[in-house]
Amino acid sequence: MDKKLLLSKLEKEQKNILEKIHKIKREQEKLREKELENVVGCYVKGEYYKFAFRKIKSFVYNKKYGIYFIFEEIGINEQGEAFLRTTSSYPYINKEWSECKIPVSGWTEEITEEEYELNKIMVMQEMFTCSSLKKHLKKVT
Repeated sequence: MDKKLLLSKLEKEQKNILEKIHKIKREQEKLREKELENVVGCYVKGEYYKFAFRKIKSFVYNKKYGIYFIFEEIGINEQGEAFLRTTSSYPYINKEWSECKIPVSGWTEEITEEEYELNKIMVMQEMFTCSSLKKHLKKVT
């Protein structure tokens, strides 16, 4: 068999296999999306930050990259800077995270809406007073 013909045949096979893999992955994502719908509206505390919290606002599916969560995130970082922002992140959808209710690295500790709202008030107060930031700057200078 001619090398060009063989190469062409192998490329077609590869394309077909990749299409099948994509279909299977999409089916897996569809099943996972149903589970992820249940975590929209949940509130989580950050594990890597001393004082950070998120509300899971929604999730979207992007054909190129897959599923994204959209968060409202509040907190005060190590430098004393208060923040209230909208962020996004991929959920973990691999087997290791399949049993985890909130599959986002560093944000798996669920909290109540009341706890989130109280912390949001504290962050907003910090934004107006800047007391943590002032304390941090006094230490540094």
